[in-house]
Amino acid sequence: MKIHFPFKKALSIILLTAILVALFLIILEILNLNKIAYGVLLANEDIGGKKIDVASKLIQENLKNFELSFVLSGENSLTEPGEFVKNEQIIVKTLPENLGVNFLLDESLAGAYRIGKRQNIILGLKEQITAFFFKKNLSMEYEIGEEKFCEFLTKNLEKLETSPKDAEIIFNKEENSFELTPSEKGFLLQREKLRGDLDQRLSLLDSNSIFLEFKMAEPEIKKEGALQAKEIAQNLLLNSPYFIFQKDEEWKIDAETFLDWIIFSPVAVNGKKVLKVGLSEDKIKDNLTQLSPALNFAPQNAQLTIVDGRVTAFSLSYPGRRLKIEESAKKIVEEILEKGKNKIELEFGEIEPEITTSSIKNMGITTLLGKGVSNFARSPKNRIHNIKMGLAKLQGVLIEPGEEFSFNQTLGEVDEKSGFLPELVIKRDKTIPEYGGGTCQVSTTLFRAAINAGLEILERYPHAFPVVYYAPQGFDATVYPPHPDLKFRNDTPANILIQGRVVENNLSFEFYGTDDGRKVIVSKPLEYDKKADGSMKAKFEREIWKEGKLLKKETFYSVYNSPKLYPVRN
Repeated sequence: MKIHFPFKKALSIILLTAILVALFLIILEILNLNKIAYGVLLANEDIGGKKIDVASKLIQENLKNFELSFVLSGENSLTEPGEFVKNEQIIVKTLPENLGVNFLLDESLAGAYRIGKRQNIILGLKEQITAFFFKKNLSMEYEIGEEKFCEFLTKNLEKLETSPKDAEIIFNKEENSFELTPSEKGFLLQREKLRGDLDQRLSLLDSNSIFLEFKMAEPEIKKEGALQAKEIAQNLLLNSPYFIFQKDEEWKIDAETFLDWIIFSPVAVNGKKVLKVGLSEDKIKDNLTQLSPALNFAPQNAQLTIVDGRVTAFSLSYPGRRLKIEESAKKIVEEILEKGKNKIELEFGEIEPEITTSSIKNMGITTLLGKGVSNFARSPKNRIHNIKMGLAKLQGVLIEPGEEFSFNQTLGEVDEKSGFLPELVIKRDKTIPEYGGGTCQVSTTLFRAAINAGLEILERYPHAFPVVYYAPQGFDATVYPPHPDLKFRNDTPANILIQGRVVENNLSFEFYGTDDGRKVIVSKPLEYDKKADGSMKAKFEREIWKEGKLLKKETFYSVYNSPKLYPVRN
């Protein structure tokens, strides 16, 4: 078959074109090998055909000289509240880093390098051809530290803003009336536009100025939204003075205090903000807290005295009261604002006494059951102090029927924090000063009262050697928390009340309760087997009788070592 010349010529042209295109693509691929593709720009800087390190130095040089300018321009910009500028005025010029900007150069260059280097060769060649003929301008990647950016705004740009001012109600002391201050419009920086403009400048390293624009901001509360609150506040003032009372006691709320209570709070009504009058519960509670010491009083227990061996009340008990601050504050607000009252009764809580006049008889505290006495003459100052501290700990203690009494547990901690002072105590093989020295005078006296009351003794120990304060020997009880301890049981049918006192150098304890008919006979302590070194033994007997029958006979023995075995050491 014979090919005509025109067709042959066209075929040659197509073949030649294909060869040239292929040759171009091969050359372009070679030129872009290990380099950023030709035609690629980063932030308007041509980096095509360059290796990454070369392109990096080029961009870094641009970054060194890059600054941002913030400018006021046009009639939408303000220099001072209510003033406009018509000519451009640079407010601040700064480096991007002062806004918290961190340019991600490595990431940006990596993105530029990836253009035209796809695994799909055809798509890669397409990207290279597009960049070569039409240019591809990439944005610089960056990040902004929000904290530093906000700091920049506060320091440099927020001062240009004028915040809207709500209508307010103030008190005019001279006129003794509330006045209304009008609302004012404000002008606020358009932050969204500013952020968009900033993004454009940073992504393209564009040094053109960023124009600051402001928008008018309306106040939330206008004059008409505050008029009603002003009238209500004025009526509250006209309704003064206000009083708070409790039974026959009354306290006036002075004008200065009441005005301090009044507050104006914004609330939404029908989609609009208005001012609402209120009274500050927190401030009312503060005032009530200051007043409460004069209003509160502690309950008074029934007081006991002895008449012919029986216990009676010589003064009646009465409950205490405590101001309910939270409830009273709420009531004051409600009754003044909602009910229009100017006299409000305070809320109090009643505190019952531990021992009431009626409960004395119910508790069975009617008779003196037993008494113990000891003498602490010639005791040092600290020892006397500790004796009185121990007495205070036991004063008024109630022991229920069947209850086991522990001296150490009732006394509690014996240390400096508890108010005790250092004084001599017997400890192991020596006599040394420790906090609480002398409390054995208290336990010994209490032991004697329990013996004379005929109570069941559960635990009792004599001292290691004879102590002059506890003569006659054999009638003492040593304690040292937690052991040894003095324990006894209330085996009477009613409560026992402990009452103690110090008269001159004598300490005494009295046990009051119900006489169940028992009679107690206690012999005088007998000292025997006495040695020259001071060691000795002692004993006494106790008999408990009831209805002419001997219920119990027991002997309490004491063995004392020589005092020389326990030398005093400081």
